Amino acid sequence: MRKGTTDRQAQVVALREQGLSYAAIGEALGMNWRTAQTHVARYQAVNKAAELTLRESEVFDLFRIGLTMYEVGDRLGITFRTANQIKQHALAKYQARNMAHLVAIIADQTIAQLHNENADLKEQLSALRPEKVAEES
Repeated sequence: MRKGTTDRQAQVVALREQGLSYAAIGEALGMNWRTAQTHVARYQAVNKAAELTLRESEVFDLFRIGLTMYEVGDRLGITFRTANQIKQHALAKYQARNMAHLVAIIADQTIAQLHNENADLKEQLSALRPEKVAEES
């Protein structure tokens, strides 16, 4: 759990990542679905601080495609030392041990985010056409 988040928020987020709707989470945890939605929003707001800056993203993307830190520095017009400092800052934000670990963390977050967006869209679609979504599932 990250600083600034509660156990309850982390619990609700974990259930969302498993694909449960806000209504199902609310029922399972004895809360209103809007409360579950608020827990997720607050958790995400705290975790937004862990997003990469533009420069960190540039370094990360170049490293991800296989460039060394020396090559990253050359490509971005910065020194190796500056590129390495940017890398270290990004690793610290995510509490990653190395760049491979950071790649894995960001990939996991991206997959979870896409999964949640898909669940939200299904939920919205079912509200519009409940009988049609039931047939497709």
